[in-house]
Amino acid sequence: MSRRRNKINEIELQKSSQEQSFEMYIHIFIRDCKIRNLSEHTIKYCKNELYKTLKYFEQNDLTTNPSEMTSGFILEQVILRMMDDNRKETTINATLRALRSFFNYLEKEAFILNNPMTNVKLVRQKRRIIQTFSSEQIHAFLRQPDRSI
Repeated sequence: MSRRRNKINEIELQKSSQEQSFEMYIHIFIRDCKIRNLSEHTIKYCKNELYKTLKYFEQNDLTTNPSEMTSGFILEQVILRMMDDNRKETTINATLRALRSFFNYLEKEAFILNNPMTNVKLVRQKRRIIQTFSSEQIHAFLRQPDRSI
């Protein structure tokens, strides 16, 4: 008697992924986050970012089937769109982190064959230089306390 394989073949995966929507996958992912006992803040953050992305896809008549998304799609429709909308790099990276976590989960659980986030990197953030105190300001601070006590 031969042993049964638990691997899903590509045709079965495509059929099941076409039946499932992006929104259904979000529900499954959020449920898994709760099972893994992630913080409420993390769950809320992921949920908000994923629903914002879904809303954008639907408003612009883009595919909402995760198995049809590619890294080029993410670059064009998420990163460049957010840059065109003058979003800050931190905002773009927050969305990318949520999408990466989401697609990593879908790939790990075999809901999709190819993870579109595999070759997508975070956007480089501009470093802000924090102004330091001058020597005169430091000496003025040190002269302030009453040292006679």
